[in-house]
Amino acid sequence: MATAKEGKISNSKLDGSFLSTGFSNWKDATSKFRKHQDSDCHKEAVERKLKLPRETKDIARQGLPIRGHDDNKSNLIQLLKLHGESDSSILAWLEKKKEKYTSTDIQNEMLQVMALKILRDVAAHIRKDGFFSIMVDETTDQSNREQVVIVIRHVDSDLNVQEKFIGLCMVPSIDAATLTSVILDTLVRMNISLSKCRGQCYDGASNIPGAKKGVAANITKQESRATLLWTCT
Repeated sequence: MATAKEGKISNSKLDGSFLSTGFSNWKDATSKFRKHQDSDCHKEAVERKLKLPRETKDIARQGLPIRGHDDNKSNLIQLLKLHGESDSSILAWLEKKKEKYTSTDIQNEMLQVMALKILRDVAAHIRKDGFFSIMVDETTDQSNREQVVIVIRHVDSDLNVQEKFIGLCMVPSIDAATLTSVILDTLVRMNISLSKCRGQCYDGASNIPGAKKGVAANITKQESRATLLWTCT
């Protein structure tokens, strides 16, 4: 099989339906999936694909750069080499000429998957706790691009106040319609109902009071119980 020939999976007990030919035995799918899940082939594949994300996660959690001016001296490669001192399979993996999954695109994709997982967990906690408030501010970066910061504030089951940074959204303008659209789109993406919103807070910067007032009016029109509070600072 191609996967085995290319050296992606070294185990000799390979099931072609999961690697090359495609799975079609849907009548016994559940039992086949469970059997494959416990197979050495699957365990080896999972082990290889989980080691790199684990290192990437550790570096990201510490807020450290993954790459450097020289990829061979990057934090990711150096951490893999460190762990390779106790696991020779990691060093062997790094010696591969291709399909090492250490490229810029792959690492960025891993980080994006992790970020989405965190957002899903945050959204689940907010839905479980019930009510929330939205906190929105805008800023302009050095390249003169407008960005909107969205934070959701809620109280958990232990009565602890939680403020969760949801994201930094780049917007073409900071007019009321655009900001309202960004807020509502964020709630939809997180599967959080605006009907549970009990507060809205915006920065009172003097350069955009009209836009902010318009946003508050737009939100209140859809959920009258979303009380307006000034300011985010």
